[in-house]
Amino acid sequence: MRVSIYIFGIGILLSQFYFLKSGLPQPAHFLLILPFVFYLSRERAFTLWSRLEAAPLFLVVLFFYSLFVNLSYGLYFQSFEFLFPIVHLFYGLSVYFVLQNLLTCRTGQVEKINLFLFAGLAVLFFMALAGFGNYRFFPRYNAFFNDPNQMAFWALCVGSMLLAQRTVSDVTKGFVFLFLFYVILQSASRSGLVGFSILFFGFVVGYARNVILLSNSKKLFGALLGASVVLILGYIFVRDNVEAMTFVGSRLDQVDIQSQADIRGYTRFFEFPEFLFLGAGQGAEYRFNDAGTEIHSTWAALLFYYGLPGIFLMLEFIRRVAKGLSFPQKLIFAAPLLYSFSTLGYRTPIFWVFLAFFFCLTILQNEKAKAASEFEAVG
Repeated sequence: MRVSIYIFGIGILLSQFYFLKSGLPQPAHFLLILPFVFYLSRERAFTLWSRLEAAPLFLVVLFFYSLFVNLSYGLYFQSFEFLFPIVHLFYGLSVYFVLQNLLTCRTGQVEKINLFLFAGLAVLFFMALAGFGNYRFFPRYNAFFNDPNQMAFWALCVGSMLLAQRTVSDVTKGFVFLFLFYVILQSASRSGLVGFSILFFGFVVGYARNVILLSNSKKLFGALLGASVVLILGYIFVRDNVEAMTFVGSRLDQVDIQSQADIRGYTRFFEFPEFLFLGAGQGAEYRFNDAGTEIHSTWAALLFYYGLPGIFLMLEFIRRVAKGLSFPQKLIFAAPLLYSFSTLGYRTPIFWVFLAFFFCLTILQNEKAKAASEFEAVG
């Protein structure tokens, strides 16, 4: 078990490196589910959900519903295309449950994962700073991801997991915030900028509340030091990246809503409304456009491919997780979810890591609050 958390952490760190051709399993993908093999070999209990915390049940039902929809269409069209989304969803759910079990099995696991989250974001930041990696859509930087949007989404998920925690120091959060800002800036992702703006607001609200409530001078000094780090380095980054900021601004001015809606797949709702109830299945895309391109949005894909049942099951899980978060945490949690309106995030491992992390965060915070109230009652 002690080894498993480090293997999973290395998997997160390496998940930003796409060594093989797009669409093929990457080395990091195997590391993320390797701990599950340890569970099986040692015959340890592998918890899916508990009677008190049933939110993950909705994800399991979502998988079986997608299995039913895709197999039905696959048999009807005699096509193997519908099998690949089943594999992707099963893998994502496996990653989710591996992390859920790792974080809730014993104390101190979150801190270990934090080391790999921070290291992964720092590595990406320094690679961007050095220009090490790819510029497939020059001048937009994408490191070793398939494209800049994928990189921005990964960074946003990792940053949100770190910034949402109350136990992470303000100085560390200051560096996370700046790493994330620089990576988003270099990606020139419009959706990434929107997600970052929401995250920034949540970060500021949470930070201001913590400073107001602080009575310990040592902690207050740490909070002010974190703010200083953000302001000083933020000024340096802005000063040295005027061209990048200008380019991002020009991309925002050039947004064609109709074109983006068509590219992301939202126009299918009006062209094929009959599939919104039970879903069209994810495959045989030639049914909807001559190019055979898929939907590039998590929420549009869930609604169109799996209908109202699919979108409801995912949103109900998210609602239950958000219920256990404070207002600033809700905003930070919402950042990658808002980004998902313009990217098919649920096919990437980091999306499931993100969901599992925030679910476990609510559980651990609830347990800590109960322990504190019980201690006060005894005292």
